[in-house]
Amino acid sequence: MEDFLKKSFLAGIGFLALTEEKFRKNIESFIKKGEITEKEGKEMLGKFKDRYQDFLKDLEKKIDIQINKCIEKAGLVKKSDLAKIEKRLEEIESKISN
Repeated sequence: MEDFLKKSFLAGIGFLALTEEKFRKNIESFIKKGEITEKEGKEMLGKFKDRYQDFLKDLEKKIDIQINKCIEKAGLVKKSDLAKIEKRLEEIESKISN
């Protein structure tokens, strides 16, 4: 399940990269035609990139939440939880051997 979500996420990023490239080409075309200034084009591209970054951050958070829900439903132990248990076990073993 986690692999599927990662592949979906990467496919989405690829799609967005294509979208950004197409958006940039359209902006360049508008500048060449004189429909917008170069400054306006840079501002529009900057806003697009900012929104793109915000979208990616939000998407990553949502994917993390979904992965954690899947892990919890499946009854799996997270790596961080296992590390805590191992550390506690080492402490207990150390106390017993002393």
